[in-house]
Amino acid sequence: MNIGQSHTESTKGVAVGAFVIAALGVLLLVESITGGINNYLQPAFRPWIVLSGVLLIGLGGWSSYSARRYPCSHSPMRATSWLLLVPVILVALCAPTALGAASLRYTAESTGTTTRKNSLDDLPMEPLRSYGTNELTMEELTARFLRSDSASMVGKTVAVTGFASRSVDGTWRISRYKIFCCAADAMAYTASLEGDADLIEDNWYEITAEVIPHSEKFNPQFPVLKIDHATQIPQPEKPYL
Repeated sequence: MNIGQSHTESTKGVAVGAFVIAALGVLLLVESITGGINNYLQPAFRPWIVLSGVLLIGLGGWSSYSARRYPCSHSPMRATSWLLLVPVILVALCAPTALGAASLRYTAESTGTTTRKNSLDDLPMEPLRSYGTNELTMEELTARFLRSDSASMVGKTVAVTGFASRSVDGTWRISRYKIFCCAADAMAYTASLEGDADLIEDNWYEITAEVIPHSEKFNPQFPVLKIDHATQIPQPEKPYL
C-alpha cells in the first residue's frame, strides 16, 4: 500500500469514528429535547446530558475536520468502536419507556414495617382535611400510611396520580416510582384500590378516592383507597417522583 492509499484509509477510519461519536451526541440531545431522558434519569441531570451531547458532536466534527486537514498514516478506528452505535440503534428502534406495571415485581416497594413507622412519626405533617380533597403524591400518601397514627387517614378524600397494575391476587393498585439518580435505583409507592373502575394496566390515572380501613382482601403493606373517580391521563412528562 502506498502512502496516498494509507492516508485515504486513515481518513476514512477517522471519519467513521467521528460519525459514531457525533451519533451518540445527537442521541443525547434528542432524548434531552424530547424529554425521553426523563424515562431513565432524574431531570436534574438534563443540563449535563445536553452539555455532553454538544461536546460529543463538537468532538466528532473536529475529528473529521482534522483528519482531512492533517492526514496521518494510521487509523485510530477499531472494530470494537462500532459497539458505541448499539445504544443509538436500540433507542432509535425500540426506546424503553418509563418503568411501569411490568417492573413492579423486580423493584423495591415501600413497606410498612414497625421501624419505618416509628421513624416517620417525627416528621412534621399537617393533618388531612376532613372536607374537600387532599392532593397528595404517592410518596406522601405512603409516608402518612407508615406513621403509627395512620388510622387518622381513614375517611379522608385524597387525589393521587399513578399507573394502574393488577396484583397477583387480582386486586387493582395504583403506583408511582421514585428515583434518586436513575431508573436502576427506583422504588415504587403503591396503594390498593377498591371499587368499580374500568382500569387498564400500565395506563396513567388521576384518582380521587376515600381512604378506607384494611380488610383481609388487601395487602396490609399498602393503604387502601375506595375509588370515587378515575380519570385516564397521558404519562406525565416527568413520570418519576
